[in-house]
Amino acid sequence: YEAQPDHRLYTTVIVAWTSQKSVGFGQRVRISRRADALLAKMWSLHHSGAFKNIQPTVHTYNHVIGYMKLAGRPDRAEDLLIEFNKYHFRGLFKQRAPPNMYRIVIQAWEGSRDEDRERHIAALAREMRKTGR
Repeated sequence: YEAQPDHRLYTTVIVAWTSQKSVGFGQRVRISRRADALLAKMWSLHHSGAFKNIQPTVHTYNHVIGYMKLAGRPDRAEDLLIEFNKYHFRGLFKQRAPPNMYRIVIQAWEGSRDEDRERHIAALAREMRKTGR
């Protein structure tokens, strides 16, 4: 028997990185990029067919999106929320993004100084209501 990586291993690494909340802002940005890259790597391995058991989970996305909020990257948090829902519509997730995922992204925009933040917050709130969440 040869041990092979699975989604639990990759998610554990992401959780370990994204649990570092008392680091400086620059370090948070670096960690958010590493977590994002590892999430992309998980999908790459999954789609290659060689490692079907390395599909990210809701838990994986929650941690990466939550850290995007801490790193001041609401745009990327929203992109990941949209990505999650696209994978749902392709049949890779049983459910759409859960309400807490929407709330994390809305909170990320609330903490942003982006001039379009109100538009993003309103659109996300509409989408959340539209899905009955």
